[in-house]
Amino acid sequence: MRPEEFEWKEERIVCPGPAGEDREYFGTPVRLLFPDIADDELAAFHSLDGEIVAVSGEEIRRNKVFLAKENGEYRLIIPDEPFHRRWCRQVVDITRE
Repeated sequence: MRPEEFEWKEERIVCPGPAGEDREYFGTPVRLLFPDIADDELAAFHSLDGEIVAVSGEEIRRNKVFLAKENGEYRLIIPDEPFHRRWCRQVVDITRE
């Protein structure tokens, strides 16, 4: 599925930035995009540069994963992720496994 195919219901997301300051984003909880995802399923977020980030259904169901639209591009945001290692910019496709 392509991110632009989803119905968006944005929420405010506040995440700590690299220097400790709070950063604000607006995104849709991925649980609204996949309301029937099981805890043992994975959602894989594919970026334009070929990076793939997998997120568990459990994380999605606990409302810990967001998809934001920023400057015409889609970004995966996981607020609790230290150092933003599993964040993904330029998301172009999402698959379920």
